[in-house]
Amino acid sequence: MTQVKSRGIAVNPVLLDRLIQGTVEGLMMTGCTPVPVGASRFQVGGGDLTILIGLIGDHTGSMTINCTEKMALYLSSSLLAEEQEEINEDVLDAMGEVGNMISGSFKDGMLDTQMAFANISCPSVIIGPSYDLYYYRGFTTLSVEFELESVPSVNLKDRILRVSVSLMKH
Repeated sequence: MTQVKSRGIAVNPVLLDRLIQGTVEGLMMTGCTPVPVGASRFQVGGGDLTILIGLIGDHTGSMTINCTEKMALYLSSSLLAEEQEEINEDVLDAMGEVGNMISGSFKDGMLDTQMAFANISCPSVIIGPSYDLYYYRGFTTLSVEFELESVPSVNLKDRILRVSVSLMKH
């Protein structure tokens, strides 16, 4: 596996490119344009909501999409074309659909790579910032932080969407 080292961070360039592409394409239906602003080889969390999607095939693993409540309300309002003011069933369903759109676009982008997988699971939504995901050794993990400048907030953390993927040959 080829690694790109950028200022001391070694990441798989194909995985990085496809994760960015999948996130940008996946969010098109919301009218949002995410801008990648950071990457890490480790799972990054810390927001109020996390969407968890299983990735199944020759490579298996998971994708997580993590954001603050304000970001979740903004994305779900954009997707539903109706203002959402609090976390409710509509918001949770919309965020699950955001997970489907991003993971589906990512899956399509990975088809021609050595890390392809065939299926995605139904999304689960984790509410609350305190959780840990454990992965066996051997997973290739990448997290990318995106800024959505259109989110009406002066607080930077409310404009950040974190998308992480962990894959391992099955």
